[in-house]
Amino acid sequence: MGIKRLLGSTLAKETGISLFLKVSQAFFSFMTTVLLARILGAEGYGILSSIYEVTLTKCAKKLGIESMKI
Repeated sequence: MGIKRLLGSTLAKETGISLFLKVSQAFFSFMTTVLLARILGAEGYGILSSIYEVTLTKCAKKLGIESMKI
């Protein structure tokens, strides 16, 4: 009843799927960053990062978040 039932439960399956999706997202995010940095170069990627940061800050201010920890 104990371990076998727990491992076969819906909760365990959904937890495994959730973990897989989180790890996949982290991997693809990392690979996207590496590819963009290699394609754009250091200066181009720095400009892209700056634009992203400004955009994120403006969106947060529109939502009413005045101070953000970066």
